Parts: sequence; C-alpha cells; structure tokens
Amino acid sequence: MKCICKRIGIIALCIIGLIIAVFAIIVGYFKISAETSKEVYRDISKYSLCRSGNDALEQFQNKGMDESIWPEKITDNMDVRDFLMIYYNPFDANYLGYLTVKYEESDFSEEVKRLEEYPSTEYIGNYGNTGFQDYDVLAMNASDNGFVYALANRKDTIIYIEMIFPGYGMDIEYNKYIPEEYLPEGLDISEDNPTRLKKIENY
Repeated sequence: MKCICKRIGIIALCIIGLIIAVFAIIVGYFKISAETSKEVYRDISKYSLCRSGNDALEQFQNKGMDESIWPEKITDNMDVRDFLMIYYNPFDANYLGYLTVKYEESDFSEEVKRLEEYPSTEYIGNYGNTGFQDYDVLAMNASDNGFVYALANRKDTIIYIEMIFPGYGMDIEYNKYIPEEYLPEGLDISEDNPTRLKKIENY
C-alpha cells in the first residue's frame, strides 16, 4: 500500500512539474512573440511614414488622437537629436513615440509660439500624473486614450511625446522606451492602473 501511495505521489509531482514547465514555455513564447511583433522605427527619414495622415503607412494613418502637436514634417532647420516610434497591436493598436529637436533661437521661439497656441486640454490627474518639474509643458492633448504633448527645456530644445492606447491601458512597456524625465510624475498606464480599474468598477 505504501509503495502504491509513493508511486502516486511521484506521478502527481511529475504531472505538476510538467504543467509548470508547459506554462513557463507558453508564457515565454508569448513574451517573445509580443516583443518581436512590435514595429520600432528610429530612422528619422521614416518620420512622414509614422505620422498620422494619408502619406503614412497604413497602420499609422489614423491613430485615434490629434497628433498636430508634433511637427508636420522634418525640415533642414531642425537638429533632430532622437526619434522613436513604436506600433504594437496585440488586440488594439498602441502607439508610443518621442522626438527631440534642437532649434536655432528664432526657430525655437516660432515653434514655442505655435505650440502655445494649441488648444491644450487638462491633464493633471489623468492616469495619476501630477505634472512635470524640469520641463515647461507647451502643448497637451490628454484623454482616456492617452497623451500627445510637447515639452521645452527653457532654452533651445523641444521634446514631442505620444502615448496612444485603447482600453484604458498601454500594452507597450512605455517606461522601457521613453526617458523617465519626459514622463509626468505619477503616471500609471499599466494594465492595473487606477483609471482603468475605476472604469471597470463603474461598468
């Protein structure tokens, strides 16, 4: 009897171990698949293909938010220091990007003026954010579907950021790609963010 019980115990442990191993393989597969299915663009020559509009690649033509805060195009007087645009669509389209541009003094003043004339929306408290300390917010478009905004370093550089997502949470690890100083403090657009949980409770 003891021998049978021992065998059953060993078989049960083997089955549990097999289930855990299979689960780990499945999770690993989906993580790898998710990472490789992201479209990541860093070449500024592809800018017009990633910005909303008819000239863009099909997946970028309509992002679901006004993107006019970003420059319409890249011109010769713009010293582009960094560029990133990511498209990811596990179930619904997600967009994440930033553009850092250094301007000459007159061009900087002109772009600041354009951005300050944008009809910005209120953003403090949206997805827990409490604002910025090191940058001036020149323009902001904030909604349940994300953020499109521009920051200035008070000197000669403007940073354009967008985080566009459906369903009250971003499927891209935004903290991995966007420098922390470009994000508002307290921002949480992870799967379990308080805004999403509150919306679920109200349904």
